[in-house]
This record gives sequence, structure tokens and C-alpha cells, in this order.
Amino acid sequence: MNSTMQIIVDQKEEIAELRKHIASVENRQQAQQKYFDTKLKQLDPRLIESIRNIQETKKEIAATQQKKWSRLWK
Repeated sequence: MNSTMQIIVDQKEEIAELRKHIASVENRQQAQQKYFDTKLKQLDPRLIESIRNIQETKKEIAATQQKKWSRLWK
């Protein structure tokens, strides 16, 4: 009977350690998620700004090319 009790005590200790480990993993996962969310919020405005800059550059190139063509036909 004594060995059965020891097994139960050992299993309870192991369960407690596993619960601590799970809590630690969950905390790290939450911290990573927060980090990713923060980075995404920072990158979204930069991405939109870059897209706008590209569109503006394309418009400027198109306007320059249009001017060249109109000079050729005059």
C-alpha cells in the first residue's frame, strides 16, 4: 500500500510541474502574439505609404512619357 501512495504523490508532483510548464508556454505564446500584433500595426501604415509612393511614381512616369509622345507628334 505504501508504494501505491508514493506513486500517487509522484504523479501529483508531476502534474503540478506540467501545469507550471503549460502556464509558462501559454505566457510565452501570449507575449509572442502581442509582439506580432504590435509589429503588424506598425507595418500596415508603412505598407500603405509605400503603395501610395509607388502609385505616385507611376503617375509621374506616365505623365513624363505622355509629354514625350506629345512632343513627337507636334
